[in-house]
Amino acid sequence: MKKGKVYLVGAGPGDPGLITVKGLECLRRADVIIYDRLVDPSLLDHAGATAERIYVGKASSHHTLDQKAINRLLIEKAEEGKSVIRLKGGDPFVLGRGGEEASSLRRRGIPFEVVPGVSSAVAVPAYAGIPLTHRGVASSFAVVTGHKAFDKDKPEIAWDRLAAGPDTLVILMGMKNLSHVADRLMKHHKSPSTPVAVITEGTTAHQRSVTGTLGDIAKKVRSENLKPPAVVVVGHVVTLRKRLRWFDKGFLQPIGKEGYPFGQSEAISYSPVFLNLHGRKCTVVGGGEVAFRKVKMLLDGGADVTVISPTFHPRFIELGDQKTVHLIRRRYQTGNLKETSIVIAATDHARINRKVAEDALKKKALVNAVDDPAISDFILPSFFRKGGLTVAVSTGGASPALARKIRTSLEHTFGEEYQALLSLVGEVRSAMKKKGVKATGDTWQEALDLDLLVPLVRSGQFKRAKTLLSSRLTSTHRPRK
Repeated sequence: MKKGKVYLVGAGPGDPGLITVKGLECLRRADVIIYDRLVDPSLLDHAGATAERIYVGKASSHHTLDQKAINRLLIEKAEEGKSVIRLKGGDPFVLGRGGEEASSLRRRGIPFEVVPGVSSAVAVPAYAGIPLTHRGVASSFAVVTGHKAFDKDKPEIAWDRLAAGPDTLVILMGMKNLSHVADRLMKHHKSPSTPVAVITEGTTAHQRSVTGTLGDIAKKVRSENLKPPAVVVVGHVVTLRKRLRWFDKGFLQPIGKEGYPFGQSEAISYSPVFLNLHGRKCTVVGGGEVAFRKVKMLLDGGADVTVISPTFHPRFIELGDQKTVHLIRRRYQTGNLKETSIVIAATDHARINRKVAEDALKKKALVNAVDDPAISDFILPSFFRKGGLTVAVSTGGASPALARKIRTSLEHTFGEEYQALLSLVGEVRSAMKKKGVKATGDTWQEALDLDLLVPLVRSGQFKRAKTLLSSRLTSTHRPRK
């Protein structure tokens, strides 16, 4: 039997759009695809319907197959005369063990071809707004693995040379040993104040970045609970991020006197906005109790809501036969977000929520992912209404339960008298407009003495409260001529 051929294909750093044209061509012709953990699953959609798909993903301390077994699998499938794609994250020859696989194929006389991919070593910093070289800042860089960065007896990496040599240092697979890496560099006279960035899940919709220094980055990464995969960048190019960031969103970073980041962990900030949802098409992915609460909120605002989930919590029965809610009983699939402007990912599975968020980003729809504010365009606050008065509470996604607790407490504080007070204030404001009396915001703030007005409204003395407010507003203002 004629031997097949193996293509060692780089899938790129995470964003499926970064695979090469040749890589896609190989996928379309493949009989067998042997792929890694960090390969975006949507790339497999480019393969033929009959192509065999074999997952051989590796995570720290957990391998589906070890490297020798993967080598044997490549040989076995090629010897069956098949076109085999070894689909690897990033570039197969940059810390991807592609050289080992090519060597094993060469020893068995199996033809192979290498299709280079975009390495995370350069792409992830670029997506974080960090150029590895920049005129006047850095003219050289080195890429190193952090996987075996700390060995007391036989260190495999010359940290002394790295500390003194390249202007920029890029460390792949270094999250687990981040503190040891920083210690080694400082031990070899790299300044503790050297800027550092740690970027997780780079080039995807859930990319997160934390900046600091060699002296404090490990502590900041722990406090932010960042998880692999991550790329670490060490060098003064990190300070350019504030000016050049373009991809990740939802982050604000403190600025120093010279316009550069202080190196503090980035915090998520949302501007409170009340949005008219009436008739707006929204999609909620998930059928649990959390999803139900989100759906109720949207429906209360008049939205037209589609809910996608293979199962639904019994509380969804409470929605009855409302014409503005559509329950679709199936698993979420790419393509389910057609004609929607607001998306809420509320499943119990973080991976699905992040996939939904990524699809929403491509559709340019606003997205909220439960318990994952880093990939959310907006959050739904906990709120209550007293007539025309709406009070909303948000913790920025840090603790929805605390927001609900505070809301409940405030709801007891704001009695029905506040609804009546709002109506009274509206009447006074309209009357002033008709008379041509203009009061500034500061004047309103001073006039609205709640210690005086609320007791009057509470006791039913509406006329007296109205007269008091009007007199306080007009005492220092004359009608416009």
